[in-house]
Amino acid sequence: MTAKKTENPIPGLIALAVIGVILYGCWQGSNSVEEREAALRASTDPSEIAALVLGADAKSKATRRGQFIDVEYQLKASWDGPWTAKSFKHDAVKLFPVMFNNVNDMDKVRILARSELVDIRGNTSEEIVARVTISRKNNVKIRWDNVLPSNLPSFADDYWEHPALKN
Repeated sequence: MTAKKTENPIPGLIALAVIGVILYGCWQGSNSVEEREAALRASTDPSEIAALVLGADAKSKATRRGQFIDVEYQLKASWDGPWTAKSFKHDAVKLFPVMFNNVNDMDKVRILARSELVDIRGNTSEEIVARVTISRKNNVKIRWDNVLPSNLPSFADDYWEHPALKN
């Protein structure tokens, strides 16, 4: 006589639970993306727009000075300067069209990115590492959905990168 072999149901239950969690996370994620995009379309507040486009971890802050808006944010540091510069250009190309579409009573938007720098002695400091300005007059000529971020310095009203981003 042989004993009846029964399968352990635990691995199957664990797999089913993992699939459920993944599906729930996907559903929640798409819902929050839709909510974020709806909030973005409705917002006319530069600080809220910057936070929605750049993300909460960017610690963005928009400041108005008459017809001028400065958006300053924390750029995610990278071990590679040129990669950090690409990230900044990508962020700017996402943010400018939303600012100009949603905030009508301003003439210029300037985006400033802060990041931590390390000098040759290992000392760290947080500094502005990139800056770009686009005027409303210039914005009218730009089809943002077709812009390559690498071309931003060529058509911006003002563009500057810290020398550390070039290495």
